[in-house]
Amino acid sequence: MVPIRLLLAASLLSLGPVLGACGYGLQPTAPEDEDEGDWWSNGGGAGDEDESDDEEDADPADPADPDDPAEDPAEDPTDPDEPADEDPDDDPEEPTEPEDPAEPADVECTFDQFAEADSQTLFDVRDPFSPVYVHQSRSAVAGLFVELQILSFQYQPYLGPIQPGVYPVDGANYADCSLCMMVLQGCDESYSCDKIFFADEGDLAIAMMDGPDAPFAATLVDVVFREVTIDPTTYVSTPVPGGEAWCLDGHAVSGFADPLF
Repeated sequence: MVPIRLLLAASLLSLGPVLGACGYGLQPTAPEDEDEGDWWSNGGGAGDEDESDDEEDADPADPADPDDPAEDPAEDPTDPDEPADEDPDDDPEEPTEPEDPAEPADVECTFDQFAEADSQTLFDVRDPFSPVYVHQSRSAVAGLFVELQILSFQYQPYLGPIQPGVYPVDGANYADCSLCMMVLQGCDESYSCDKIFFADEGDLAIAMMDGPDAPFAATLVDVVFREVTIDPTTYVSTPVPGGEAWCLDGHAVSGFADPLF
């Protein structure tokens, strides 16, 4: 049996070569804001010389001239003593009910099966205050492989699964998931992978689960893994626009949790 490399929150470290090999780099930071007065207060970069010329050409009305129409209160259309005409069209509109959010589009599954060739289950207690339960399944034992990973971070603040039950992953993100499930595609032994799929929909139904030296059995129910990129600094997973999806329903996994001290 070819051993499978362990991928934990230490799996976060393994994502370094994954992201690098796929060209997923850090997003460039936005440049610091320029002095706003330099580009918008003068009309998009126009110089002060044009503005001063306009001021010289202007012929302001003489405030001391009694014949100046600008100073004749009789012709002031906004006489405060005269009520303004009410326009029924200017009545404020009645508030409308917010529209219901659109139903999510149906997922178009690119893949819907996973052929397991090898697997292992580990209970990592190298840090007794941060136990991590790990199951890994591989589609091949040599060459490039596809790997299914199930990670339960059983410590604060994540508090992932520690016993049998049905656990949803709806809306999960790799940055803060307590139960994280991924499919890595086109990987070599250094975990340089072509694509990363992260589960953010469906359930993991765990039938058997305990600490180390105990069996593990679970079934993926309507789980959708979406193609994502993962920020190597924040670990935030972001769906790839128009990316592929890996859907598994009724896929069973099992193993025996070997302790990792």
